[in-house]
Amino acid sequence: MSSEITILGNLGKDAEIRYMPQSGDPVISFPICSNEYSRSGEKQNWYNINLFGSSEKIVEHLTKGTSLFLKGRLNPKPWVGRDGEPRVNLNVNTNRVEFTGGKRSGSQAADSAQGADAPAEVADAPSDLSVDDIPF
Repeated sequence: MSSEITILGNLGKDAEIRYMPQSGDPVISFPICSNEYSRSGEKQNWYNINLFGSSEKIVEHLTKGTSLFLKGRLNPKPWVGRDGEPRVNLNVNTNRVEFTGGKRSGSQAADSAQGADAPAEVADAPSDLSVDDIPF
């Protein structure tokens, strides 16, 4: 069962593009890390993002460290590691991302929370995209 999720985080590596087998539509994939802060410390949450319905040109802007805001459908995929321990891949399908400005680097890590300014650019799905074309 999938549920909606909102994520503000940074790309863990450059985005990759692949194409749907039957339609040939592009799907852009990348990992994103979102930090969770509590009294007990900081926890990193990693998600595998699949961006549907966007222009292929956006890939050149989705590079490691880029800060993004997105909403999508969370599809957790449980699996068992070699050590026998259960694990979960957190996959998110979306059709829109917003650039929040800047990249995160070692010297900018403290500024990452302040880098969430107004969205600089938006990638939307084409208007001719039907509900049947979106895989979630």
